Amino acid sequence: MNSGNDRKLKVFVASSTEAKKIKQYVMKILEDNYIDPVDWKEINQIGEYGLETLLNTSSEVDGAIIIATCDDKIWCRDEEKIIPRDNILFEMGLFIKALGRKHAPLVFVQNDKEEWPEIPTDILGLNTVRFYHGKDVNNRDRLEKWINELKRDAHHFYRYFNVLIDRTKNHSNKIPDNWVNEILGYVSIPLENMSKGMLMGEYLLDVGQYYKSVSNCLELADLNTTIRAISFISSETWINDENQQKFLLQNIKARQRGATIQRLFIIPEGVSSSTSAITEQIKHDFKIKTIRMDLIMSLYPELNDLVMFDIPNTCCYMSIRPFNTTKLLGAKLVLDRVECTKLTEAFDSAWKNADDLEENLKENLTGDRK
Repeated sequence: MNSGNDRKLKVFVASSTEAKKIKQYVMKILEDNYIDPVDWKEINQIGEYGLETLLNTSSEVDGAIIIATCDDKIWCRDEEKIIPRDNILFEMGLFIKALGRKHAPLVFVQNDKEEWPEIPTDILGLNTVRFYHGKDVNNRDRLEKWINELKRDAHHFYRYFNVLIDRTKNHSNKIPDNWVNEILGYVSIPLENMSKGMLMGEYLLDVGQYYKSVSNCLELADLNTTIRAISFISSETWINDENQQKFLLQNIKARQRGATIQRLFIIPEGVSSSTSAITEQIKHDFKIKTIRMDLIMSLYPELNDLVMFDIPNTCCYMSIRPFNTTKLLGAKLVLDRVECTKLTEAFDSAWKNADDLEENLKENLTGDRK
């Protein structure tokens, strides 16, 4: 999600020459999150004074990422230490002054010997993101957490939400003391969390809101619609739960109108894929595949029990269920197009790696139709 009037955010990325690959990796993550990375090489014009260029850039970007790697060795108090290049620390100070420390994080990069670069103790309390050697997925998650915070802060509605939240909190001193905890717990804190989620294109829905919202999407589904879904729930839930039965019926009607439905069933180890829930959906020409739970959890941790629609814009419903149970507590509706694109790409990758149902099961179903 971009801020304000559909303007892409800009983030300056600084690193030493030796950290070129890390910088390219960081810039790719920014691009994947709909942010324009600004590279020093792109702004450093021949004949211009380097400091002046940096100062001008600091007034034009929304954030800066300073990458600290193990570049140089020094002796300090009879001890050898590994430090980042000195100009990296200088640029960090410059952008912190211009943008504030929340918007200019220092990315610590661990080398292949699992060593960390040393930095002055005066700046240890700054906003930092740690990149562990060989942990690309976790490193991306850490950086994207900061990216989401930057997007939220840069959003032109953010300050208005903050005013509303502050006013709500300030009223707490005007109510009886024995009401305060309830007011904060049921009003102020949920309002703050909801407001932050809204700025990121995410909304929490209770069970009733979830089924009503997803029902509206299903009613719009037609020949031009693709519905991608992942199901962790058991066959018994599909059969016995009234809401789930209605949901299945609406899926069948959408399929009859020409919608494409791809459903990926997560099969725990030792459980047969020949369940009535699966066979029923194959009879109505749903595209069904199965995948092992351990495989999807290890390769696609961002995927969950979900339903994605591409009408008219892509949206995604992520189910909220207690671990290892089928009880639905609600859902998170995701509208942010960048996040939806990432989930769609992850689903399509998982779909390619999933298993088609056994041929004999398909043949039995074909025989039943005859």
